[in-house]
Amino acid sequence: FARSWEPIFGTWGQLGRPIARIFAFDATPTQVAFLLLCGLWTLAVWALFGSAITRVVAVELASGERVGWGPMARHAGRKWPAYFAAPVIPLAGVLLITLPIALGGLVLLRFGAGVLVAGLLWPLALVGGLLMAMLLLGLLFGWPLMWATISAEGTDSFDALSRSYAYVFQRPLHYLFYTIVAAAI
Repeated sequence: FARSWEPIFGTWGQLGRPIARIFAFDATPTQVAFLLLCGLWTLAVWALFGSAITRVVAVELASGERVGWGPMARHAGRKWPAYFAAPVIPLAGVLLITLPIALGGLVLLRFGAGVLVAGLLWPLALVGGLLMAMLLLGLLFGWPLMWATISAEGTDSFDALSRSYAYVFQRPLHYLFYTIVAAAI
């Protein structure tokens, strides 16, 4: 039974392992930079081959025709930036939300602004945390849909991002059912 979940969790573990190790408490700045580059490289490779695989499946399901190596490679090369950027955009959003919160915390810590200022700014930090959680949850559950959207529709990363987030958050039970069926198959 555990082997049936390997395509889902094995792939996610492979993609997420370098990024998860960044948050180790004893990681030096050099190790953090190395792990971040490893994570980006892993995403770049998976974007290239994932684009080819999802394009072949999308064309075969839609028209019943097989795609040759040439058209598959051309599509993967042409659309690679969209495949790469689709999962990176939510991570960039998380970084943009994290920076002001962390900077505000450092300012409060450094200048001893006090509990009153921290209490007044706390709702902003909570809203930022909620936005980051929504971005990361959508990415966690929606990243396979992003690549399939680009392959099937031929769109860009923003359209893939909006469609995958919409499906994950508007139809979570449908998505859960399809994930279980795909894992069983």
